Amino acid sequence: DPSRTGYTFDAWDATAPATMPDNDIAITATYTADSQTLTYNVNLGSGIAPLIADYDTVITAPAAPTKANVTFEGWYEDAGFTTPFVFDTMPLSMTLYAQYYATITYESNGGSAVAAENVNVGDAPTEPADPTLASHTFNGWYTDNTTFNNAVDFGAAVTVDDTFYAEFLEVDYTITYNNVLGIANSNPATYDVETATITLADPTTTAGYTFAGWFDAAEGGTEVTEIPLG
Repeated sequence: DPSRTGYTFDAWDATAPATMPDNDIAITATYTADSQTLTYNVNLGSGIAPLIADYDTVITAPAAPTKANVTFEGWYEDAGFTTPFVFDTMPLSMTLYAQYYATITYESNGGSAVAAENVNVGDAPTEPADPTLASHTFNGWYTDNTTFNNAVDFGAAVTVDDTFYAEFLEVDYTITYNNVLGIANSNPATYDVETATITLADPTTTAGYTFAGWFDAAEGGTEVTEIPLG
């Protein structure tokens, strides 16, 4: 009997003559499609019943499985998720594997926006370009906000949706006071964007001079009486 993948031979559609005829004849094999089973490995997601159908018949994908804190990405022919499965016609019996992705949200805490990233479960996220914030220095991504104790390991595989938080440090600016003639000056030497408004104090007077004020240029500048917040 002849063989055909996915089918069982039934019979020939005609009986061969006992002796060779003096004309051409065609005898065709007939087959019945074998029943096949698609088994769904949902990888801890919601259960899906196996699909049983005849070989090479048209099939469609089932409803997507669900799994807490991740999103279904697709079905694969292998547990390593290298070959996506295409739902068109029924293959030979096989197991399909559900792949999921986690969404990583980047909270830049007032800095420039950073787009969210979808990462397949088991893969590591890609570290984005550093966000920026005026008068601040970016100090890294953390899994804890405000405390910033747990730095993100961008080499570690993701397992669920997560949010990473940017930490920024204020830039310290130096205040240089010129022409003070060596006398005492009680004003601060540095400030940052969150320092409260600084009202500039007069330096201690020295014999023979009268203090005229602080200016932003050695000659012809504008008088500066305070350094405002921000």
